[in-house]
Amino acid sequence: MSAEPEAVARFRVTGSFSLPPPRSLFVVSGQVADGVVRRGQRVIEPAGIDAPVHGLEYLRLRPSSGTEERALTFVFPDPETLGRWKVLVQPGIELVLAH
Repeated sequence: MSAEPEAVARFRVTGSFSLPPPRSLFVVSGQVADGVVRRGQRVIEPAGIDAPVHGLEYLRLRPSSGTEERALTFVFPDPETLGRWKVLVQPGIELVLAH
């Protein structure tokens, strides 16, 4: 019997978008709500997003004001997976991450 992965970070989602192939990135913007987010951590909640964090970025929301927001990137393997992630990752939810 394997132990459940322990949550190490929570990321509160404010939005998302995708970059098409060849990049094939799903970009999730928001704020770190708890812990420290690192590349390679996996989403354990919500179920259905079994992917490691590919990268950590900053998005410039309003170029004139310099306002930035944190963003996590994930590589999507196919359009079906991207579609599922878009349904699951909505503004207001928290992604729970583990090692």
